[in-house]
Amino acid sequence: MRDETPADRYARLRERFGAMLAAVPDDGWQRPTPCEDWTVHELVQHVVDTQGLFESMVGRAIPPGPTDDLPAAYDHATGVVLADLRDPDAAATPYDSPIFGPTTFEAMADGFLSFDFIVHGWDLAHAIGVDDTIPDADVAWVRRRTDELGDLMRTIGQIGAEVEVGPDASPTERLVAFLGRRP
Repeated sequence: MRDETPADRYARLRERFGAMLAAVPDDGWQRPTPCEDWTVHELVQHVVDTQGLFESMVGRAIPPGPTDDLPAAYDHATGVVLADLRDPDAAATPYDSPIFGPTTFEAMADGFLSFDFIVHGWDLAHAIGVDDTIPDADVAWVRRRTDELGDLMRTIGQIGAEVEVGPDASPTERLVAFLGRRP
């Protein structure tokens, strides 16, 4: 089996998050999430807005799309990013990160947007009461990513202080506790 490309990973995780988004009940948008002070609506809006942020880092913009239908806005924004990840020239667009140095749109999208799909997918699932289990391969991928970044994500406030869990905690529970969430 070949390794998953960043575009493949993004597409798979986009679909998984989208399926959870479709499961939000009509009265679920104002439910609290494990992200302090964020409702389900605010969490999903963050995921949508972040797509445009990463496009803007390389001088691109997401064309205007739906504004009064959050699932449609999600589909629109993530569809633009996915198309750019599947386009070799767009994916290779250089970006000079003040933190990571020279990199590409593909590397930044893979490292952060795919990461958000996994972590905020857990937040969303947890908030709406659906299965919040993160597949073991995704748990391992997030841990590799956090290991590469060291304490940087805690230092810049992207994740909280690790929460203690018992020895019988599942891989998902250990991961979210590592990221500062209470499983």
